[in-house]
Amino acid sequence: MKRSTPGILLALALSASLFAQSPTPAADLPCGAVKAALPPCNTPAPNGILATVDGTPAAAAEFDESLRARRAGLEAAVAGARRAALQAEIDGTLLELEAERRKVPLAGLLEAEVLRPTPPAAEADVRAAYEKWKKRGNPMPFETLRPALEREVEGDGRARREAAFVRSLRERFAVTMGADPNASPLPKDAVLATVGGRRITRASAATRLDAAAFGVRRNLYFDEKVAAEMPAPPVLELDVSLGASRGSENAAVTVVEWADFECPRCGQMWAAIEEALKPYGDRVRYVFLNFPMPSHEFAQKAAEAAAAARAQGRFFEYAGILFRNQKALDVPSLKKYAVDAGLDPARFSADLDGGRFAAEVLLEKRSGIRAGVVGTPWMFVNGAWLRWDRTGIPDIRAAVDGAFARAGSGAAR
Repeated sequence: MKRSTPGILLALALSASLFAQSPTPAADLPCGAVKAALPPCNTPAPNGILATVDGTPAAAAEFDESLRARRAGLEAAVAGARRAALQAEIDGTLLELEAERRKVPLAGLLEAEVLRPTPPAAEADVRAAYEKWKKRGNPMPFETLRPALEREVEGDGRARREAAFVRSLRERFAVTMGADPNASPLPKDAVLATVGGRRITRASAATRLDAAAFGVRRNLYFDEKVAAEMPAPPVLELDVSLGASRGSENAAVTVVEWADFECPRCGQMWAAIEEALKPYGDRVRYVFLNFPMPSHEFAQKAAEAAAAARAQGRFFEYAGILFRNQKALDVPSLKKYAVDAGLDPARFSADLDGGRFAAEVLLEKRSGIRAGVVGTPWMFVNGAWLRWDRTGIPDIRAAVDGAFARAGSGAAR
């Protein structure tokens, strides 16, 4: 029986079918954030299974019907995406208010209430996840898939723990809904919700709302190859305070990238960005934020290691080493690279082994999700998304020059 499409429509992840059906080579596509224990991002799934949506495998034959339904229900999907985005904004506000009440950083709150209390993946749950994977026609043995399955189970556990914690906060901070986020016209100061006395307005939630709506339209464009031109991406106000950066903070143009150290395309992008931005010097600010993908075994620890290097003031030196050694990102290698990068090895090892920066990495990833990031690498130039199929050196420079022109600064090279 054919499945309906709401789960596909509203998923934050790009479906693997987008990548499999695209004429663009797999190496040129971002690693998609598909909620499944998938092989590496450029490896096709077996037996026609292209993606997993809400835990259910989806075969190629289903997507023709799905795409027709998506086109017919596009605006309904956009409206649903905005409503879901508003709920996510409310949840984020609840966490911020609780952190303020406890007088702790948000990262500390997540560490105490989400990361530490979530138990390791239970063997029974991992086995159950494997049985689901076998039903999709995957012939890979259990032990081969075990690390990916454990990450999937643990990720689900963290998500459930956070959801339960957020629900408990609604008993402390009253939530009152306001204007419909899909109403038109909707003034910037329109109150969409009030959380513990704090107002969420159309303006304050614009980044998440606009990113969610654009994501639905963008995905339809790429999935169906519609004749109409791709919709222009909105200009988002990005929170880059969590990222590692270089270049002047007052630069007229800021390039922001969310990336994964194990993602092959991110390794290529690192070199491309360095070459593309070289002529601009400090006149362009570049900000890097972590977005480790669950399909990559070593990405999370590599991100934590990079954060530990940043704490010692040598993020870019260390990150460059990681991208040049993507096939060796196990913990012993990460510690060796710390020595190569000139870090204090004892301090680095203590930070990495103790998971000191796990919550900070989580916050960086959450900031990307808020901006509509669903895969890596994911780039913005002055808040406008740069398509992943237009991220060569000439493309990056053209986007930067255009941003300078719009900012009234002219070309900076």
